[in-house]
Amino acid sequence: MTPKAQKPDPKAAASWITKGRAELQAQTPAQRGFKEPVAETPAKPAKAKRERFTVNLSPDLIEWARRAVVFTPGQSLTGLMEEALTRELERLEKKQGAPYPETTATPKKGRPVTLKNG
Repeated sequence: MTPKAQKPDPKAAASWITKGRAELQAQTPAQRGFKEPVAETPAKPAKAKRERFTVNLSPDLIEWARRAVVFTPGQSLTGLMEEALTRELERLEKKQGAPYPETTATPKKGRPVTLKNG
């Protein structure tokens, strides 16, 4: 047997309705959905764009780099390679005496050619 549905008490219903109005009046404008215009916040600086750069390295060098990353807290393989490449490029530019100029040329692929004297 299912219990019979009780009829709502009109006095209790009236009390609930008036209480609801008081609660609505007590709400803040934000709680009622009103939003004041907010000054525009400055945009976050964009992250540096990254590109994939694939190179072939000796397995020993790759394993050495992986071990260094595993045992260096906060280091990543990308970070290690980026720092090492930056240091080497700075060394080469210092040796050359000036920064490398802008170019649209692409480096030659394959092994570098060595010239034998004689």
